[in-house]
Amino acid sequence: MPNRLALGEQQLLTPGGPPGVFAFSPRLDMLFARGWPYLRVLSDEPVTLTVARREARKASRAVDPYLPTVVPREIARRVLSAYPFHPFQQPDEVKAAVAAPVEVDEALMSRILRDRLSQVGETYDFRIREVLFLLEAYLGTEAVVSAVVEHCVAALDLKRWSRRVAEVDSVSAGYARVALALPWLRHRLPAARWSQLTSPMLAGNPRLPTYTAVLRACADDSAPIPEQVGRLGVSLARRDLTALRAHVARWPTDWVDAQLVYALGHDFLTECDVSKLRGNPKWKQERTLAEIGAIRAPGTLRVIAALLSSRSVAETAHAWVERHAEWIESEGLPLLSSWPHARAETRAIRDALRGGAQVTPPRPAALRSALRDLFEELPARMKACAGDIHAERAGMRAAFETYCELNAALGAESPDAYFTHELDLDWRAPKADVERWIELAVSIA
Repeated sequence: MPNRLALGEQQLLTPGGPPGVFAFSPRLDMLFARGWPYLRVLSDEPVTLTVARREARKASRAVDPYLPTVVPREIARRVLSAYPFHPFQQPDEVKAAVAAPVEVDEALMSRILRDRLSQVGETYDFRIREVLFLLEAYLGTEAVVSAVVEHCVAALDLKRWSRRVAEVDSVSAGYARVALALPWLRHRLPAARWSQLTSPMLAGNPRLPTYTAVLRACADDSAPIPEQVGRLGVSLARRDLTALRAHVARWPTDWVDAQLVYALGHDFLTECDVSKLRGNPKWKQERTLAEIGAIRAPGTLRVIAALLSSRSVAETAHAWVERHAEWIESEGLPLLSSWPHARAETRAIRDALRGGAQVTPPRPAALRSALRDLFEELPARMKACAGDIHAERAGMRAAFETYCELNAALGAESPDAYFTHELDLDWRAPKADVERWIELAVSIA
């Protein structure tokens, strides 16, 4: 449902009416300011009982982000009703909760915090955010912030941490992870009110130094972010421009987040590295099209152009061009074509506007066959480099990128995983050459 966008999200992202300043509509401008896509919007989109139950069960078991940002109420209520139960350890309870959902109220929120977001319980950070955002959509931002702050501050009491669990004072504990999801809600409150509600998190416990540092980092922008925490998430929620620029300078391909672009400004899309987008997981490519594709800037066309040839989302990327054709021709393309470094992207967008070739999603069997061919042909390709280390590196990198793209299209959670495991090949080459090629693969992957 989500990665093929629900009706409500399709309507949100379809251009029409007056344009926004940053995005394609004033409503999207407002949502970006409020932290979109790090929020959820409830819709009254009608769904059948069968669909509501099926989508809620899928969402409860998903290992990658599944729900769209606009969620039908009948699905959202079932997702939250099932959340107190572990989807794999308590499947019968999940099934019953999805079939007969309870009301979304503060009692359900308290149960979720107690049963799934205390010391252990949740595996995936995206699901913690998802649940908080759905609760916020039902109960309001202040109610959720107040409840989470109370829950997290109570855990400064060491008695809340079970001695039987290794994650005492760990950033992997539920208490710390739900605290780290909280700062996104700040964008829906006045700054003074956010500071007032989160001020209890500035307290601490010297016997829980890591957890204390996590709470303070979430409540105070001047507090350092603990090294054990993924700093990008906190920096994004803070909209810390210095930290975000430093991150992109160090990892130029790790930028694919619409809120990072919102913080840095859409001119960032003029120069950002789009070369690795096709190797991202399929769900992330789909979300990139939906979220970066909501930004009304000529640089957005560089992102779209990179995905027009993606084995995962080419069809969706071509549909994006069709929906935005009027803006592309009148505003986006004239600016894109004026950039000397964007000639290839300009050609790709023009070809797509003309209709280009019909895009047919590749069949899984064809993708698997392409993977086999890739490794069968790799020894000959490396030998053809005749010892030129630069050519060898380029050839191995091209093989790795193709491997990632094919795995992404097959739905792999981590398309870049296990590349070097596939290199037990019949190289028929001197041992020194094979060892050099393997080292190249390890350094690239």
